[in-house]
Amino acid sequence: MAKDEFEKLKDDVHYLIVAHCKYKDMLMYDRALKQFQEDINYGKIEEMSYNERFAFLLGFEASLKAIDNAIKSSKLSKGNPDMIEWPKWANPDDYRY
Repeated sequence: MAKDEFEKLKDDVHYLIVAHCKYKDMLMYDRALKQFQEDINYGKIEEMSYNERFAFLLGFEASLKAIDNAIKSSKLSKGNPDMIEWPKWANPDDYRY
């Protein structure tokens, strides 16, 4: 998944959460929800209750944030490998393995 697609997915989930809470424009929310279902290839969202759908969206957003943090941490550690403190049993400088 390209970075732009990932950012779009994060924005879409956040929009759906906000729209889910406000419910001002149901037609727009329904269209966005259907498009989101297609994007993630998960067709059961419409069948969920209000509370189940909200919990799913919050969990999905939390998962995306965790993935985003892992990507950022990976980039940081690759750029500065000395910032990682290895446990004594997994010291990469120990060549006994």
